[in-house]
Amino acid sequence: MYRRNEAIPPLSLASGDSAIRLPALSEIAPALASQLDRDGFVCVKDAVDMAWVERARAYVRDHLDANGEKFFSVIRPSDEKGSPFDDLAHDPKIAGLLEGVARIACPQAIFDDEVYNVLRVIAGPKGTDGSCEFHYDASVITMLVPIIMPDGGEPHQSGELLTFPNNRPYRNSVLTNLAEKALVQNKWSWRRTKKKALANLEQHMKKLLPGNLYLFWGYRTLHGNLPCAPNSLRATMLLHHGDPHGGNPLIKVVRSARKVVENRRRSRA
Repeated sequence: MYRRNEAIPPLSLASGDSAIRLPALSEIAPALASQLDRDGFVCVKDAVDMAWVERARAYVRDHLDANGEKFFSVIRPSDEKGSPFDDLAHDPKIAGLLEGVARIACPQAIFDDEVYNVLRVIAGPKGTDGSCEFHYDASVITMLVPIIMPDGGEPHQSGELLTFPNNRPYRNSVLTNLAEKALVQNKWSWRRTKKKALANLEQHMKKLLPGNLYLFWGYRTLHGNLPCAPNSLRATMLLHHGDPHGGNPLIKVVRSARKVVENRRRSRA
């Protein structure tokens, strides 16, 4: 059993085998699930090869050079064959880890063949874009991979992650889940949640370091990020896996609507 707030140590792998350094799934999955249930947040220290991080950074900077300094997200960046995101999202270690841990927590979950992934970038003069927009993820488990984090900015203006871990249980009803998300995912609730988080940053704030990867129960954890200073740069890759309400017709309708929004956002990226 790992002690509270202790990073899960990776095993060393031969260079070139993978962008990820992880112990065997059978060794790490039960410990991760237990720590997530207890603490709500896990850091796997030095799990991501820095060569992968540098490739991802180059991709982000090339995108900004071509499209301008602005907030953007790319849905399923892994669809671009040969990209660093393709390598990570389709790495069997990643899919195996996420599914193995999530099945312990939520045995009824359904898992897609591919891990859903998003590249999220905050850039440009308005560092508040996308900040403190607290939400619950649709997936059982979320993995956050820092690529670029603001360095040397003012305290609480470096895009730090804010979490309210294990804040709700899995809902039996899809309608209850959607209603609950609607209640907390709006501007009025965001202001209240931000105020609550700022009142106890020691409990809620997580600093992120490239080279590490971070795990939390996405469905159960209310989370968002603090703003960044103007003209700073923050880039993260998010990987989501496991649908607690898989197969529900209403979820399919919601997913279809989400795809329309995603396509619009992608066209602006």
